[in-house]
Amino acid sequence: MITKIASDRAMRNPIEEGKVRSFSRSKGHGFIEPASGGDDIFVHISDVEGEYVPLPGDEVSYRLCFIPPKFEKTQAIHVQITHLTPEKHCKWEEIASMVPHCKSPDSSRLLHH
Repeated sequence: MITKIASDRAMRNPIEEGKVRSFSRSKGHGFIEPASGGDDIFVHISDVEGEYVPLPGDEVSYRLCFIPPKFEKTQAIHVQITHLTPEKHCKWEEIASMVPHCKSPDSSRLLHH
């Protein structure tokens, strides 16, 4: 998890844009494809803001934060979905096992309707 100090420093970084490549609510993380190109960016579930669980293809904004202890790699923080894909999205407070459209048969990713 990113420390408060690292998060505060990251708030000075520019806002980046990209698309969700993958996100697993059950695993607690996913990856964002940066609009500027380059390697996919890791995103932890605790850094996603808003009411919806991200789906692949959602457009997002985020800030980059260097990951301790070596500060060589980055991850996305303060992630906000700026454009939802047309698929049915689940809200965070919905319990995936109780809402049929929130789980795929293999339980590893969200369904796309």
